[in-house]
Amino acid sequence: MPAPTKSKAAIVPPSVRKRDWIILTAFIVAVAAGYGIYREWIGPEVGLRRIEGNMKSNLPLRIDPNKTLVDVKYERKHSSYWYVVNNADQFDPQETARQVQNGLCSDAENSRAIKQEGFSYEYHFKTNQGRPLADFKITTCPED
Repeated sequence: MPAPTKSKAAIVPPSVRKRDWIILTAFIVAVAAGYGIYREWIGPEVGLRRIEGNMKSNLPLRIDPNKTLVDVKYERKHSSYWYVVNNADQFDPQETARQVQNGLCSDAENSRAIKQEGFSYEYHFKTNQGRPLADFKITTCPED
């Protein structure tokens, strides 16, 4: 009577099977980490560039009779806006900064981004001739 044959799985030493599981686990972890990095770093940046491009395609954009939005830049934790002011005599930098902060902070999503994620908004205003009128950055919202 011939001796029973062993299955191929039984011939493979247990250490090889353990090594295969380690390699498979490392591969899964690497793919998951890569996806996480893509989603958190590359993905949002690509989306921001697309949004920025769409916004820039609509510029210049008259905001009111005295102000025109002429450029934007969106980053992961920061957005910047550049405006041209037609009549500098009718522009109050302090009042504009107050209104912008109130507007941003009254929006729940913007307020959460500023307070919890450290997001900031930067604004630059200049005359038609390029003379700077005001630059300010919103980094905080008043507590409710």
